[in-house]
Amino acid sequence: MPGSRADKWLSAKWCIPAFFIVSFITTAGLHLYWILIPWLMLIAFAAGMLFALGPRVAIVGILSLIIASFTIGLWPASALSYSCWIVAGAGWYFVISLLLVYYAPYRSLKHALKRSTDGIAALLKTKALFYNADTLVEKAYEDLSALHIVVSEQQDQVRLLLLREHNLLQKENKVGQQWLQQLYGTIDLYEVLTAIDHDYDTIRNSLTESGALELVRKIIILLADRVQMISENDNSFSMQANEQEIQRQISQLNEINANIRPESVEVLSATIANIREILEKVDRLYSIANKGANLNDRPQDIDYTHFIPASSVSWGRY
Repeated sequence: MPGSRADKWLSAKWCIPAFFIVSFITTAGLHLYWILIPWLMLIAFAAGMLFALGPRVAIVGILSLIIASFTIGLWPASALSYSCWIVAGAGWYFVISLLLVYYAPYRSLKHALKRSTDGIAALLKTKALFYNADTLVEKAYEDLSALHIVVSEQQDQVRLLLLREHNLLQKENKVGQQWLQQLYGTIDLYEVLTAIDHDYDTIRNSLTESGALELVRKIIILLADRVQMISENDNSFSMQANEQEIQRQISQLNEINANIRPESVEVLSATIANIREILEKVDRLYSIANKGANLNDRPQDIDYTHFIPASSVSWGRY
């Protein structure tokens, strides 16, 4: 799992002892079925209980079950020798993992932030399906609902990784402030996309004949491409060409809006207003990603620990 240095140490402190105990006792009990079966039941029960301590510790329980199953299939001869090799492998993995997280401490955060921005772009492209007359509205809603869950989880991952790095949250840390503002920007954009919902059957009936429906779909795809460019740090020339094309399409929508039936004007006007609102949020995200954060935008003395679950495992808490 992605995580901070503290998270990696936590995983190591739980995994290595658990792997040794499980591998040793399982190997020792291979010839004693009256011990092995209750032991497997105990591991399964303990693995289930570990979910109370959070997802990172819960994975230790799942991996312990896998090691027990693997051990039974392998049927090693020496319990001590086999357990030592298991611990050596786990230790080697965590040495590499910890060296990497100390060498590039914010690598997980960068990847999580990129995945979150990519998820927003995918969400916009899915929204465009509602403006495709050949796509069933029910199918578009099905795709959108599944994607909403993924994007929400991606943003939670960024929030957990960023808000637990105290060094990044210092006002003097410009890189941390930029990431924090970028997190604000993606959440802002996501909330706008979540809030905007319509009777798409009515929209299709009102806008298909004038050709506005297809233009709206193209604009939404262009907005998705714009978000993707932000994620990939694309050059300003591509962004400029994208913006020009969006503005050209919006101008065409305004021309159509001036000539369509009065009952369709309200629908198209609201749609254009929504497009402009999304474009404003996307442009703000682009400005943050390329020009840095405005440190004065952030209120002072915020205790970010109120926005994240406890990261340490303490038996006293439970």
